[in-house]
Amino acid sequence: MTTRKPAARLAQAALLLSIASAPAFAAKPLFVGEAPAPQRAALATAQQLSQAAPTRSLRIERADASVVSAQNREIELRLGSRLVTATLDDAHQTARGNTVWLGRLRDSRGASALRGTREVRVDERNSVALVRHGNRITGNVRVDGTLYRIQSLPDGSNAVIEVDESRLPPDHAADYNEAGMPQIDMRAAAARAVSGGGLVGAAAIDPGATATIRVQVVATNQAVTAYGGDMEALIELAVAESNQGYANSNVGINMVLANYRTVQYTSVGDGHATDVQRFAGTTDGYMDDVHASRDANAADVNVLVIDDDSNCGRASSIGSNAASAFATVYWDCATGYYSFAHEIGHLLSARHDPANDPSSTPYAYGHGYQYAPASGARWRTIMAYQCSGTACTRLNYWSNPDVTYNGVAMGNTNLSHNQRVLVQTKAAMAAFRADPGANVAPTANFSSSASGLTVAFTDTSTDSDGSIASRSWNFGDSTTSTATNPSKTYAAAGTYTVTLTVTDDDGATNTKTATVTVGTSGVQTYTNGTDVNIPDNNATGVSSSIVVSGRTGNAPTNASISVNIV
Repeated sequence: MTTRKPAARLAQAALLLSIASAPAFAAKPLFVGEAPAPQRAALATAQQLSQAAPTRSLRIERADASVVSAQNREIELRLGSRLVTATLDDAHQTARGNTVWLGRLRDSRGASALRGTREVRVDERNSVALVRHGNRITGNVRVDGTLYRIQSLPDGSNAVIEVDESRLPPDHAADYNEAGMPQIDMRAAAARAVSGGGLVGAAAIDPGATATIRVQVVATNQAVTAYGGDMEALIELAVAESNQGYANSNVGINMVLANYRTVQYTSVGDGHATDVQRFAGTTDGYMDDVHASRDANAADVNVLVIDDDSNCGRASSIGSNAASAFATVYWDCATGYYSFAHEIGHLLSARHDPANDPSSTPYAYGHGYQYAPASGARWRTIMAYQCSGTACTRLNYWSNPDVTYNGVAMGNTNLSHNQRVLVQTKAAMAAFRADPGANVAPTANFSSSASGLTVAFTDTSTDSDGSIASRSWNFGDSTTSTATNPSKTYAAAGTYTVTLTVTDDDGATNTKTATVTVGTSGVQTYTNGTDVNIPDNNATGVSSSIVVSGRTGNAPTNASISVNIV
C-alpha cells in the first residue's frame, strides 16, 4: 500500500512551483524561474514520483542547462526551502558528449589539511554531481547527508526530490543467500594481468597503475518508462559517481561507459535472481544480443537496469570472470545510493559489512564498514548494509582504514578494507575484454574504367576495425563528388589526377591518388622509325614492312600510310 505524504502530494491544480532568487555571490542559479504548468506526460511522471515511498518532498523547477559548464565554478541550487552554493571540483565531457559537473557545497570541508593527510578530500555528505544531456539536467545533491535528486521531466522541466533513504528498497532480497552465491577467486587472474605478475596493493596505500574498466549498461524499456526521466543521463551519472568513489578511496579505477542501449524485456519480479541469470545467459532466448554488443564495444562488465523495486540489485557472483561479469540494478537505487557501484563491487570480490556477511572468502578483509555511534552522524561505506536502529547515510567511499572521515578511520585492516580488494582485482576485470586501443585508419583505394570522355569509378577502400563512413572525390578538374561509385564525364581529352579521401566511423582518414586518361576518338597517330628507299623506274616495286610502334590500349588495328617521295 502506498503511503501518501502531505508534503509530497501533487495535484494538477496545486503544484509546488518555485521562483529562483537572484544569483548569490558569483554563483549562477541552476533553477531560473517559475516552471509552466506541466504537460500531461510530465504531470503523470511528477505525480508518480510524489507518491513513491522514498519521496519526502517534491518541487517542479525550470533549469538553465547552460549553467552546467566547466566555465561556471559556482552554481546556486534551490532545494525546497534550502538555498545552497556548489563549488566546482571537476567538469568534463563524456565520450557520448554529455557534461559531468562534480563539486562540493561551498561552506563544507574540502581539504584534508583540516584533520591531517588521511582525512577525506571531499565531504560526500555535502556534495554535488550533475549531468547535462543536451538541455536536460540530471543529478544528485547531498546537504548534511540529506539526498536531493534532480530529474528531468518529459516537458523539459525538472523535479527536485528530497529522498528518504530509509524508504528505499533493501540492498538485496529477503531470501538472498550471500554464503550460497557463486564465488570466483580473481587473484590468479589479477596476477597474470599485472605487469611483472605480482599482486598490487598489498600495503593498501599504493593503488598501483590505474585500471580502465569498460562497462556496458543495458536498460529495459520497462525501466525507462518507469523512471520517466533521461535514462542515458542517469547512467552517465552512475558512472561519474562510481569514478568519484574510486578517487575518494584511492582505488585507481577509471570506469568508462563503453556502451549504453535499451532492450525489450520485462522483469520477473523474483528479487532479480532470474533477471541476472537471463542477462548473463548467451543462448536462452532472453537478451542474447547484448553479448554481441558487449564484444563490439569491448565491455569488461555488464549492468542491466530494471524495474524491480523488491531490492536494489544483484550480482551474478562474488568475484567474477569474463563469463560472469553481469549484474542488475533497480533504477531508483542506481545513483545517489550507489547501488550501481555496489553491484560492480561484488563482481570485484567486495562483500557487505561483517555484521551482515561474516564470510571470510575470498578475502577476510573484504567487507564494507558501518560507523554507528550512539550520538552524532552515522554513516556507512558503499558495500555496507543499512545500520540497525537509526539509519546511517551511505557515503561514496570504499572501506579503507587509511582514510578518515571527521577523524574516524573508514575501515580496519582485518575485516573492512574493500579498497585493498578492489586494488587487487581491478586488473583482472580490466582484462575481461581486450582494450580496443587506438583506431586503425582506413585504406583508401579505387579502380576506374574509361570510355571516351566518361570514367566509371569504383571505391574499393577498406577499414580493418570499422567501416567507411564517408567519401570525398576530387576529379582533377575542379569538380568533386561524395558518391560511393561515381561516374564522371570530362569536358576535354587529357590526363587527370584523381584523389579519393575516405573517413572511417571513428573519424580517421586516408587518401588515394591516381591518374586517368580520357580521349575524344579512337584515332591515334604513329610514326615509322625506318626509312624505305624506292629506286627510280623500278618496275618490280619494293617490298618492305612498316612497323607501328607504341600501340596500347584501344589503338586501332588498321593504319593509313603517308608516303613522302623525295
